[in-house]
Amino acid sequence: MLTASEITQYGGKGAILNYVRDKLPDIPIPNYVIKEYGAGLSGVLHRFHRMKKPVIVRSSSPYEYSDFEGIFDSVPDVYDKCSLEDAIRQVEKSATSERAVEYARQNGFHIDEQINVVIQEQSPSGYCGAMMRHPNNPDLIFISYFEGRGEYSRQHKRYLFDEKVQGESENHEIISRGISDEDAKFLVDRYRQLESLKEIADGQSLFVEFGYDPFELYQVRPFKRIETADFQLPSVGANVLHADIVFGITPPQGIVLPVIRGLGKWEVLQVASKLGGFEEPEITFEGVDDDLKMNLTNLGMSSILGGNADIILYGSANVMKIHYSSSSEMLGRERYCFMTSSAHQEEYDVDLSVPNMRALVIGRADNFLVHGLMRLIKKADVSILKSNLWYQKMYQTTESVRDRVRIISNGKEAVVIRE
Repeated sequence: MLTASEITQYGGKGAILNYVRDKLPDIPIPNYVIKEYGAGLSGVLHRFHRMKKPVIVRSSSPYEYSDFEGIFDSVPDVYDKCSLEDAIRQVEKSATSERAVEYARQNGFHIDEQINVVIQEQSPSGYCGAMMRHPNNPDLIFISYFEGRGEYSRQHKRYLFDEKVQGESENHEIISRGISDEDAKFLVDRYRQLESLKEIADGQSLFVEFGYDPFELYQVRPFKRIETADFQLPSVGANVLHADIVFGITPPQGIVLPVIRGLGKWEVLQVASKLGGFEEPEITFEGVDDDLKMNLTNLGMSSILGGNADIILYGSANVMKIHYSSSSEMLGRERYCFMTSSAHQEEYDVDLSVPNMRALVIGRADNFLVHGLMRLIKKADVSILKSNLWYQKMYQTTESVRDRVRIISNGKEAVVIRE
């Protein structure tokens, strides 16, 4: 591991970039300079003035060495000293934002305002992406990248590389799309180079963020320890969920947990629209979920009556946060399985709304190598990705709080059985 003094001095992001730059000089990294916490701006201005514009100002906290993905601010499109000063203030302020403090509280960190900033030339790459070796099925390397900045304009491409065949995996949940074999092999070679730097995180899977076309390295951080299991899953009957993209290993007999069921943004709007028009949606609402049904009905009626789309989206986020909070309160300190149709492109931090989650079952997670989903997966002891979860009878009929599930995972595949 890198030394604690390096991580404290430069922050996790900065310390790792420095290390990669020194050890692998052939890995391209956008030109950068680190402004340490408490240091004056004068020490970096001469480097800033010589940089190609625009630059991006990024956080580099000691906590970001292996955590806090996407919690602190980054400020792109900085051109001059005035906007640089504003950007630095914004990044530094985000170190003690309500969001950061709550994330730290839930995850056992004692946070302070000490945060460094990385002032870096903005990459000319046409794509932003990430890649990661599966920590429990190390033959698999996930690659994903997208073009476009806007939430609705992103065009995702992905590739699941299998070391056994030195090419595309035949996995059913993550289907390769839009990335050529040649590009995938190039990126895997860069990933292996970074893995050779054992001091970053020996024995752990690395989460690598990069730009492509051309390739430039943005960030490397440890994800989870590489560990495997060899037990076989039991034969199970109907109404059981099976998936072959999972993270985490349970005992052979599995773990039994109560469930909190959630909806992603798009499914919320679909269900609310039907309820507002007094139609029955695909999923059932019983027990504690009846309150959710009532709130979604009101949301749907507002939509039908011509409510503003932004207000409806904001309202749907509040509806789901209230549902998770009330369900969590009913369970008290008991750990649970969070089962949701989707958790990307939400208007709030889903991981902060499910503080006692132990297991995650999630749909529509084909492009899961993004900050919000990675925080959820890291938080869970076991995560199960099921692309078509919305259509699974188990999901449609599971009742929050009252129902319990048994999850059995060997890290390569998993089953979820309702008790």
